[in-house]
Amino acid sequence: LPSIKATLAATGIRPAQPLYVSVSGGADSIALLHLLHQTDHPCHILHLNHQLRGTDSDQDQQFVETLAHTLQLPITTQQTDVSALASSHSISIEMAGRKARHELFRSLPTGPIALGHHADDQVETFLLRLMRGAGRSGLSGMQPLQIINGLTLVRPLLHLHKEQLTEWLKQHELTWREDASN
Repeated sequence: LPSIKATLAATGIRPAQPLYVSVSGGADSIALLHLLHQTDHPCHILHLNHQLRGTDSDQDQQFVETLAHTLQLPITTQQTDVSALASSHSISIEMAGRKARHELFRSLPTGPIALGHHADDQVETFLLRLMRGAGRSGLSGMQPLQIINGLTLVRPLLHLHKEQLTEWLKQHELTWREDASN
């Protein structure tokens, strides 16, 4: 895979700058975590248990906690009933999940948060915005570096496809969790 260090440097992330890494347990975030862990960037894992899939959600959290212990990385976890949050705010499950993640991110000391979005997510985002009738500016995709309400979000995998990430994980005999609802 292309150098994640170069990708981070292109977004203005300094060498050895500590990063929070949002890890769901899925292939994308697991690949991101392992790639970042191979760099000189100290990593702090973030995991939000959305409580949407019962014991599967709890098993995802346990998987990520075990991985943090194995890699000897600090971890911050939070459990949020995203379905109840969606109902109470009259928003979609997806928007409630985003709201919950951003609340977790805001609870932390300031620092860049690495997200596992990849090229396939970029296409999906573009198509969703197109279907919703977004104008030219609204059709731009996710940016590698984005500041939203004071949160610095970094997406160092946007140049890679999901298939490349899963192939890399298989080559390195790394495991991940599958989310049947995703």
